[in-house]
Amino acid sequence: MVISYPMSGVILEVGEDRDTSSIEQALYYALMQSQLGSINTVSMDMLKPYMKSIEGKVPNAEFIHDKFHLVNNLNNSISKVRRREVQKNETLKNCRYILLKNEQNLTGKQQV
Repeated sequence: MVISYPMSGVILEVGEDRDTSSIEQALYYALMQSQLGSINTVSMDMLKPYMKSIEGKVPNAEFIHDKFHLVNNLNNSISKVRRREVQKNETLKNCRYILLKNEQNLTGKQQV
């Protein structure tokens, strides 16, 4: 876990673990209490300990999640729905990659 100031690219603190206590300790060493209240946005991945710690220590912060984790969660959700629907309808079997492709990249057979 890394706490940095994005405007300058300066790294303020590096935490050892990905748990709540490590994050809170890194915040304590990186910033003063008065600074925590003035932070309005925090960019981070969607790890629950990160979110829990930031909610408690940086009360005015709005979360901005990185694209990688958002797309990963969306793809996992699509896969769960696809698996459930394949169990109900056999014609959807072997359509996983067809559903993930851009429409303009589908072959003639895939379009059907």
